[in-house]
Amino acid sequence: HKATLNLLGQVLTERFGDYAGGFDVKYGVYIPLVNIVRRLSLLHGIRAGSTLERIEALDRLGKYQHLEDIRRAFLLAMRLRVNTPYSVQDGLLISSDYVAESELKNKQLLSELRESLLLVRRLHRALQRQLRSAERWRS
Repeated sequence: HKATLNLLGQVLTERFGDYAGGFDVKYGVYIPLVNIVRRLSLLHGIRAGSTLERIEALDRLGKYQHLEDIRRAFLLAMRLRVNTPYSVQDGLLISSDYVAESELKNKQLLSELRESLLLVRRLHRALQRQLRSAERWRS
């Protein structure tokens, strides 16, 4: 899990390399959301195949209040991943999974991304607390 927001809540972008100024959507938003939804689904025995199906199944349980926010953040991550530059190598699509610096200048997009990252951070912290509590209970 890499840091995606600084102390002031600003989106952290790559500082060096080919993707300098860009943001890694896959590891910054997409994978953390998928893993959080997987964890909640495992807790409740939900066997849905896709993340969106899992979110819907969790919503039917009526136990979680942030599922619509999670759904919206996940759809944003999907939209951003689909729009990242790609190339074809050996008949396969290869994507960088980085949103370009120029796209991050769109204030609406940056605001949506920031809100998604704040949600991921809150959920990640809550999950860590839950896991620590479960470990203490077992000890």
